[in-house]
Amino acid sequence: MEAIQPKARAADQELKKKLLDSKLEPKGFDLPLRKMRTEAALYREANLPLFIEEQKLNAEYNRLIGGLT
Repeated sequence: MEAIQPKARAADQELKKKLLDSKLEPKGFDLPLRKMRTEAALYREANLPLFIEEQKLNAEYNRLIGGLT
């Protein structure tokens, strides 16, 4: 998770940026484009370690909850 997730997030951001920079707006794609614009505007590389920590905590929580059932 620590090795792959940051690279995957950065690559995803680059793809979003390329699509948004192309100014393509396919019909019926308004909402997904708006979501991509918002995600691209909020993306910060400094938040990647926080995202990884959140993923670890979620996995641990799910493991604990799964053990209760």
